[in-house]
Amino acid sequence: MSYRTASNISESQTSERVNQEQQLFNLCASQGAITVACIARSAIKYGSFESNRDASLSAFQSFLCKLAQFCHNDSGGAANTSLVCLAVDGGAEFLFTTNFRKPAELEEIKRGLEDLLRYATTNPEKLNPKPLQKMILWRFLEFCFKRVGAYFRTLSRALGECIDECESARESTITRQLCELKSRVEFPREMTDTARNKVLRDCETFIKAIEASKNSSLGGEIDRRARQDDHDQAYKWCELRHCLGRLYSYRQASEAVVEATMKWPEVFRSFKVNYIQPAKQKKAAPPKSARLEDVLHYAFPEDDLEEFQDDIAELQKYGLESEIRRQVFDRKTKTFIHAEVHLHDYLTTMREVRPSDFWDGNMFIATSKSVCRLCHFYFQNDDNEFTVQPPHMNLYPKWRLPDNASEEVLEDLIDKMQQNTLSLITEKQPYYKRYDSRTDSQGFQTRSTHRPVFDRSTAPSPLGGRSSQSGVRPGGYHSEPPPPSHVLDDTLPLESAFGDYGVIGDERASARNGGSMIGIGL
Repeated sequence: MSYRTASNISESQTSERVNQEQQLFNLCASQGAITVACIARSAIKYGSFESNRDASLSAFQSFLCKLAQFCHNDSGGAANTSLVCLAVDGGAEFLFTTNFRKPAELEEIKRGLEDLLRYATTNPEKLNPKPLQKMILWRFLEFCFKRVGAYFRTLSRALGECIDECESARESTITRQLCELKSRVEFPREMTDTARNKVLRDCETFIKAIEASKNSSLGGEIDRRARQDDHDQAYKWCELRHCLGRLYSYRQASEAVVEATMKWPEVFRSFKVNYIQPAKQKKAAPPKSARLEDVLHYAFPEDDLEEFQDDIAELQKYGLESEIRRQVFDRKTKTFIHAEVHLHDYLTTMREVRPSDFWDGNMFIATSKSVCRLCHFYFQNDDNEFTVQPPHMNLYPKWRLPDNASEEVLEDLIDKMQQNTLSLITEKQPYYKRYDSRTDSQGFQTRSTHRPVFDRSTAPSPLGGRSSQSGVRPGGYHSEPPPPSHVLDDTLPLESAFGDYGVIGDERASARNGGSMIGIGL
């Protein structure tokens, strides 16, 4: 099975491809709507898929993910970044791309990453590891300050709401602890030339306070309240925990970079940083119908869903029909190739890489966030040699495949989505994360109990006759209380242009890429 197709595709093959892409569109609409209906039905609505990312990554892979996090220096899905470290003549090549950033932004990221790596390896002030780690942290915070500032704003609001709750309940100890934390958040964050050092010092001081609090009774109390059954009450604690964890992750990233300079000095001796242009957005094909019955038929054209009618009827009580319409019609019109898929497509199509072409011999694509459900399924293809970090399992239906992806890859993706959707219909246990960026701070991690995600290698196929050799690999999920319904937007509504590698960051030309499919969320 190949990830690439021949260029001379017949008209009938093109028509079949369009039909399959429409089928995947309807599968995404179905699964998105079913997830929302399951959330409405369940007493435990705020799902959080447990990826166990750090446990499954090598130290070098984790280091690359920290570099991808550095490149992800703005809020929003367009900034999601994927990166590889290739072995080239004379040294290492760090090659990255994003979901959708402008050329000037890509050049800024390229220069920023070059400066970070050069500073880390030359250590011009001849600092010891701890002071060097501090200066690397400052560079992370400054380069990513748009994201950092957003975390601080959300954190300040969440802290205020948590303090109000604790004051009303006359809980003096936790109120005092939260007020001490909030006092360290309320500092000016205007990054001017004269204020730069003070702003970064204040950010660093607050991150030290996170380190202290996460190992104290406060960390456990935040975790406990984030898991409480009162969903609206829990939401502010979930936000608080998330922002604390994300800010603390920058300290972990700076530590990983300094450690990397000592573990793998040869990576830093002679390196270059390049990028490929993100794939171009593409208009989505118009939907055939928004009726529940039609959407399910287009999603499962060869199968009789009669045995699932009772389950579907149950979900209709929780707005499945109206949610299907919303998913189909209230959608954006452009689709994206996610950065990790685009980078994979470039590496396999243009450079035809082998394991020996990667610095550590591992064909690993680092990502600034855990991968989504469709990317996870894409990289599960039996013939794929690349690895990515474990998924958060959110569904972003404006995701699309590259045009170079073979029919077999598309069929395999459809097969996995069908199995996953039917599992969701019968089990009614949605797995997703409110935040697709992972909180690395262990003191603010929800502890989970594992249940197996639907595994087609052992379960009987409800499609009777379809292959079940490749399926959703075992994983787990646990549930947390949800945010208020007006901000519950993990499963995004649905919405498909030529993509283009454009030029690489060092101005080398490369071939065109395209694709079609569906989608709305990045």
